[in-house]
Amino acid sequence: MKRVLLVAAAVALAVSCGGAERERAKAAALQHGLQELRKAIHDYREDKGQPPQTLQDLARTKYIFVVPKDPMTGKADWRVTVEQPVRADDFQKSEGTPSKGGIVDVHSNAPGTDPNGRAWSEY
Repeated sequence: MKRVLLVAAAVALAVSCGGAERERAKAAALQHGLQELRKAIHDYREDKGQPPQTLQDLARTKYIFVVPKDPMTGKADWRVTVEQPVRADDFQKSEGTPSKGGIVDVHSNAPGTDPNGRAWSEY
């Protein structure tokens, strides 16, 4: 709950600031939100032995309170990197059990760049 309040405070600060200050505050909120999502993905994978299939899985299983909104887009429209399922024996003739794929990383879905020229989608 404390983390949710920190993100909410950062977003409120971003809205109240002007110009470049607002962009810097939104960038900080974005970085914090991504850090929390990435930690939740890591913890989920460690505990369950497989990555989450959706970001909503993280909220459903209480790894996060709610899927946060991207401060840059104002929506919970994150771009996820998905691990593709593979069989352990893809190069052998015997039958094997495929591993489950799932989310391994998350990025902003916002177009454009931060004040330093870095694309939001690279965060």
